Amino acid sequence: MPYGYPYGGYGYPWGAIPKEEEIVMLEEQRRYLTSELDGVTKRLEELRK
Repeated sequence: MPYGYPYGGYGYPWGAIPKEEEIVMLEEQRRYLTSELDGVTKRLEELRK
């Protein structure tokens, strides 16, 4: 999994991740990716001025 995410994908190496933990993991990933996308969008706007 990119970005150095500690879970190594959508499950633990020893089995399926519990639903609640997967929700938390995906919410964290969404926040991170949204932040990265906002930074890219802002830089593109600056370059296009």
